[in-house]
Amino acid sequence: LMSHHVLRDANAVLSIGGGGSSRTHEYLSTKTKEFAILNTGMWDLEKAQMPKSEIKTYLIRSVGEEIPITDSQIQAIEIPSTLDHVVDAKKVIEESFRVLSNGGLIGITLGNSESWYRKLIKLLRIPIVDNHEHHHNFHFRVIDVENLLLGAGFIEIRTIGTAYFKLPKKIERNIKSPILLSAHRFISNSILRRVFGDHNGGMFLTIASKPTTYPNSA
Repeated sequence: LMSHHVLRDANAVLSIGGGGSSRTHEYLSTKTKEFAILNTGMWDLEKAQMPKSEIKTYLIRSVGEEIPITDSQIQAIEIPSTLDHVVDAKKVIEESFRVLSNGGLIGITLGNSESWYRKLIKLLRIPIVDNHEHHHNFHFRVIDVENLLLGAGFIEIRTIGTAYFKLPKKIERNIKSPILLSAHRFISNSILRRVFGDHNGGMFLTIASKPTTYPNSA
């Protein structure tokens, strides 16, 4: 989804919170010439997977609140499951807006604090151990992310829900049949999305663009 909706036509891509086990290098566009990974952790930068050699890649150790890139240099930004870990989410979105070129795209993926199954669990008062509640500075709803983007000046904001029926990783890894895995993903990401709507998946991707006529900073 990130590749198709955000990165597909970008010459320069920035991944905020990428590196580590991220697979962004596998779905960069053939048009991409420069790729930057920004992360606070040395482990994530050291383990970052590099794209093909013709793409110039930069590893940047910094925070998303202070992106060391000049204005309007990037055509696409991804923030993969990272915005809930930062100190100042509003500042990260504002910095993303600044470094994006006019018409540039941003895509943010996050776990959904208001997924249909979290609502059901709360309604039934079922006690569970939920990793979503740990090691996060924020617990975002879709509307929270959309409002952050709107407040920073982004337009054409929309959200695509995913992971409506996500299997535990231990079970998913033990499924050897590609047909069964494909069937599960089709049900989880397509059929159930039509039933529950884009704002109720276990995860979501929110996409937005910087206006094409926005005046660049000096």
